[in-house]
Amino acid sequence: MGAHFSAQDGTVFPGAGIFDAHAEAKVDRMKGNILLELAADLQEEVRRVGDTPLTTVVGYENHSGRTFLGDAQPVGSVLKGWGNNGEDKTEGAVYKNAFGTYLHGPLLAKNPHLADLLLARALSRKGESEIRLTPLNDDLEIYAHKCNKKSA
Repeated sequence: MGAHFSAQDGTVFPGAGIFDAHAEAKVDRMKGNILLELAADLQEEVRRVGDTPLTTVVGYENHSGRTFLGDAQPVGSVLKGWGNNGEDKTEGAVYKNAFGTYLHGPLLAKNPHLADLLLARALSRKGESEIRLTPLNDDLEIYAHKCNKKSA
């Protein structure tokens, strides 16, 4: 989704160019559970649309690519795990309504506040007031985030 991807043999493949970022293939894999703190502007938006106390995102990563952001904004800062490249503590990229991340698995089920954010953005229309979703019971998800945050 970035500008280009460099393979291990040096071949450079053009990317979609959605994010100001590029990725490089490496031999070693970065895998395991990950915990990140949402970027401040995303935290504020999450609070507005879903009225949740959650500011973290939990997930699983398994990748050998290393992504380096240009002017793209990260989804968040890595508290536990590898993130985009294992060096700068960033994870993911955001540009307008496009989100890119190495996190996979049941990402939205484990992070209902992130699902709320994406739904609210999808339902909002330019010029209309922002969508505010009716809160659901996310007690178990909130508990899981608190436990993950303590172990980070």
